[in-house]
Amino acid sequence: MLKIHDLPISIGEISKKVHRLTDACCVKYNITAKQFVLLLLLAEEDGITQQELVKRAASDPNTIRAMLLLLEKNGMVKRDQHINDGRKHHITITQKGRHAYENALRDSEPIRKQMYESFSNDELKILKTFLARLIKSLDELNI
Repeated sequence: MLKIHDLPISIGEISKKVHRLTDACCVKYNITAKQFVLLLLLAEEDGITQQELVKRAASDPNTIRAMLLLLEKNGMVKRDQHINDGRKHHITITQKGRHAYENALRDSEPIRKQMYESFSNDELKILKTFLARLIKSLDELNI
């Protein structure tokens, strides 16, 4: 029988393991697992706003800002004032950032492969549906 804390603990454990393993793949490229996520999002769609990165990374504005400042300091992203709204920043990935992202992506491939090979395609679809349901459910909380 499941205990009330089993699900949150399991989700946290998975998150920590993936984070730790990804950090190990990223460290030699002078980025963290969290910074890797930002570079991944920018590699997918470069030139988006900082607010859009907050949304897509499912993080908070202060954390994203701090990570972007470090990435900018290390020459991996460029932050420019948005053309239409001076309060917003337009973020682009640099060649150095793209290189770090591509290398970390390659080095971390065994992590994703191991995760995907743990399930059949049908199970992966179900898992994704269940995780999306949990995210939506938690988004409804007003805490």
